Amino acid sequence: MDEKMIYSTITEAWNHDLPPIEFSVERLEPMRRTVKFPQRDYYLTMSSDADSDVSFIVKSYKEKEITYDVLEKMIRQAFSANKHIPLRMGQKTTVNLAGKTRIALEFTTSRGATKRRWCGATVPAPDGAPYGLLVLFGEHVGIKELKTDRVLDNPVHSALAASFSLSDIDVAR
Repeated sequence: MDEKMIYSTITEAWNHDLPPIEFSVERLEPMRRTVKFPQRDYYLTMSSDADSDVSFIVKSYKEKEITYDVLEKMIRQAFSANKHIPLRMGQKTTVNLAGKTRIALEFTTSRGATKRRWCGATVPAPDGAPYGLLVLFGEHVGIKELKTDRVLDNPVHSALAASFSLSDIDVAR
């Protein structure tokens, strides 16, 4: 088993009452904090440090059809806590995840020194079932000038997206 890879197996998903979707993603620098199944509906959270300059989240969703409107609804539900207000939707975009182009939305949460920008994308279940993965890429921006136009222009996020895959994972279970 590759130590740099993080695997989520069908058995683990079942054991946490999540849809049975297997995936893997590379653990990259500067991602120092990795937690599998941290809370209900979450498969994985990764962040660069306690201040979470860079974040990566994989959580479940249950929807039959995915459109930009449905994706926005899922994002609003995931970020409904007061600490994320205001939540502002940005541009519609696409992201290459698990070998396919997926619809995605850019958005921001909070304001001032705690402002973060995000990109959320969906990865439907490979078997066509009415559920899937909501994959979220986030970065703390605060009040600083942004050096890139898109969240996925961040080299850590683009590498995470490139390494993300759905598969029958060949590891000891």
